Amino acid sequence: MGTYSQKLSSDYSSHRDSFTATDGEVFSHLKTIRLEGKTILDYGCGDGTYAFKFLNENPSRIIGIDTSPAMIELAKKRTNPTEKDKIDFILTKEGPLPFDDETFDLIFSNFVFHHISDTAAVFQEARRVLKSGGVLIGTMTSISLSRGSEYLENTEIPIRLGTGPDSVLISTLIKPFENIQKEMQQAGFTVISYKPIENADARIDESYPHMNKTKKMTSFFLAQK
Repeated sequence: MGTYSQKLSSDYSSHRDSFTATDGEVFSHLKTIRLEGKTILDYGCGDGTYAFKFLNENPSRIIGIDTSPAMIELAKKRTNPTEKDKIDFILTKEGPLPFDDETFDLIFSNFVFHHISDTAAVFQEARRVLKSGGVLIGTMTSISLSRGSEYLENTEIPIRLGTGPDSVLISTLIKPFENIQKEMQQAGFTVISYKPIENADARIDESYPHMNKTKKMTSFFLAQK
């Protein structure tokens, strides 16, 4: 997961409610899954925005993880004392997850996997900590590369979230759309849905020198162990 600085974490959190263009797609699928009584891992939880929304669906437990100390600090500050028996936020490192096999019913990850170099290993770990029949769901930024530009894979690309004074500039890694589904399947997931969706909240920043070699996409994924 990308580690956000204190300032970037604050800026992102301040404007987070403006970046909701893909929420309808994601939550329409979550409603069919039903979260009541489920144990949920929010992978790359940021400031806890989605984890707190899940509380309304009465899950048994929510754990949010992030590699950014600033984001975890923000999430913990937002936690009401009465919610601590249901929700927790843990600072983690990239690599193996600090959970036993088959711990979670559902892993949710919203715009996180494009920050991780070795996504294949992440999907293997996700499958390990999911219960049998458990679900991996979320979104990520994918980049389509023109022929001959494959060398750009896993290099950084600046993404502008929002417009005007409320915009935030972040950096992600280039993850070609066609590679992610393949990695999920190789990890042992059954991919139920993997498709591009509309996202008016994000675009490649004009400062990027290889604009003519790239095309940004937002990918929705739903996979089952």
